[in-house]
Amino acid sequence: MSTSSSSTGTPATAPLVPIYDIDVLVRAEAEIERDPPVFLIKNRYDRLTRIPNTIRGYEPQTESYTEATLDGIKAGQLDELEETTSEKFPKNVVILRNETDYEEARRNGDEATFCPVTIKKVNVERSNLSVQEVQRIMELAREGMRQNGEEAALRIFVREHLADRAINKVIGFGLGTVSYLPFYHAPNTDYPYAETAPEEPHFRQHVAAMILAEELSAVSNTPVELFLQDPEYKKVDTEVLTNYGFCLVGPAGARGFALIDERSLVLSSCPGFPLRQVLADMPRPAAVVLNSTSSPDDPESSRSRRMMSEYSDEYLDVEPITSFVDSIWWVRKP
Repeated sequence: MSTSSSSTGTPATAPLVPIYDIDVLVRAEAEIERDPPVFLIKNRYDRLTRIPNTIRGYEPQTESYTEATLDGIKAGQLDELEETTSEKFPKNVVILRNETDYEEARRNGDEATFCPVTIKKVNVERSNLSVQEVQRIMELAREGMRQNGEEAALRIFVREHLADRAINKVIGFGLGTVSYLPFYHAPNTDYPYAETAPEEPHFRQHVAAMILAEELSAVSNTPVELFLQDPEYKKVDTEVLTNYGFCLVGPAGARGFALIDERSLVLSSCPGFPLRQVLADMPRPAAVVLNSTSSPDDPESSRSRRMMSEYSDEYLDVEPITSFVDSIWWVRKP
């Protein structure tokens, strides 16, 4: 990635707070939707970062444009790749940098040119489950959660910890595609988990989100909206999940953060981005579900630790938990 700085903007000595400016995140996703040969991302000080759109065939080494590397790729036609490639299709997504990157820029005196996001081409697995198959798996997943007591535990948790929080939205980040299972339908391969697919956490996490929204709406007597953000979602995911009442936002992985506020319940499981650090720069949600330990993709930071001190750690009263496995339910202190 190459950068170029304008002559305007705040001096480099000015503090960059917050790291994740919501306008920068939203503009990055809008730039992907625009689909230019070269993405231009402005940081909070209007300093430009130039990122080549490799799907469109831009060659940064020669500063020239070539024919698209895949047949038929033109501006506004990238959705067709999902149907024209055999196993995977390329997709541009927003990649979030973390606090370590920011601190390095600050030490080098580059705060004013630091941009918390970049754009990268990733290869996404094409759906290998039909709409009907996903619906059936979701129904079986819910029945399994009813039988093992997990649905009841989720409803009790809402009544005991969240009933007075006026939550009006449930937002899931990185819950995973429900339209792809490894090796499913692969030639000459016996998929060993076909019958146990409803036990896979990513199906049950979506079911848990629906149960939580239902109970939150019941205790408050007001509608509770369901939102999801994950670049792995495809057309089958969109059709199925929309039918279940979800609204899919941020297909490139950024716009959904603008929805977070004090009346939100945020759900996550093994996010492939620094969610803890992003949350530290957002309005404080009423509750957050996070993995019990951080990871290289979702590391802690000084900011995230300060944020978590404002929350109490709670747990679902059921064993085993099959949806948000090895997670802590953080509830904002009064």
